[in-house]
Amino acid sequence: MSRAAAILFISLAACGSGNGGPLFGGFTPTSGAAVILASATCSNIPFLGPTAISGIFVELASGANACNVLTQAKQCGSGSGSTTFLAGALSGVVGGSSVPPAGPGTYPWLANPPSGTFKASTTSAAQVDTVCTSVPGSPARMSDGSIVISTVTASTVSGSMDVHFDNGQAYTRTFDVPVCQVSIDICSLFDFCASHSCVPPHEIICRRFRFPLPAAPPASSKSPSCPPGRFGRKSAGYSARKTAPSPADRWRDARKR
Repeated sequence: MSRAAAILFISLAACGSGNGGPLFGGFTPTSGAAVILASATCSNIPFLGPTAISGIFVELASGANACNVLTQAKQCGSGSGSTTFLAGALSGVVGGSSVPPAGPGTYPWLANPPSGTFKASTTSAAQVDTVCTSVPGSPARMSDGSIVISTVTASTVSGSMDVHFDNGQAYTRTFDVPVCQVSIDICSLFDFCASHSCVPPHEIICRRFRFPLPAAPPASSKSPSCPPGRFGRKSAGYSARKTAPSPADRWRDARKR
């Protein structure tokens, strides 16, 4: 699934909404993240010409760690075997040279190209298999509705979505997600991705044993950790690792047995 053109491409020519039930039969995210998009003047936005634009990018996912995927692939990748909902709340000035950062407000879907100062939203959702190929009926693209941004801080973004898709389905839900510390060029969201990354489920390797992490670690978790020892504490000799133990680690562990 190409997350640039296929997900954050402003489709201003299509219109309509449907009542075909909840998105993908009832999409329930287990992970979420937001990226604050710094303002820039973009000349590659369809139908608009040079436009000063800023925005907030929100990813909601089931079966993948949203911030991990954003960190590894930015907008050009997806989590293996996951369902992903990507949304952009965009604030701009057509023909302008500067625009304030996007903040609280209502960002509607636009059926026609804007002029002057505008707020707009664009959304797409997809289900992919273990090699990140879209399953039948996916992706779905926004055709009506809006995104409301309620609060924006350095650490969290909250709001609500009432989004209708071109497959007749809808997604209505509030969100409160942490800010993911990754930099994405807002203008790149309107270009096609040259390549696509399929990010495997995040896991850690503890000394002696391998433990997959949950699909969505709590937002308060600052780093993964290994299972507790027999007495409810981390066992001596265990530590969280993101790569396989080195020969020296294995030798040292063998001596402790």
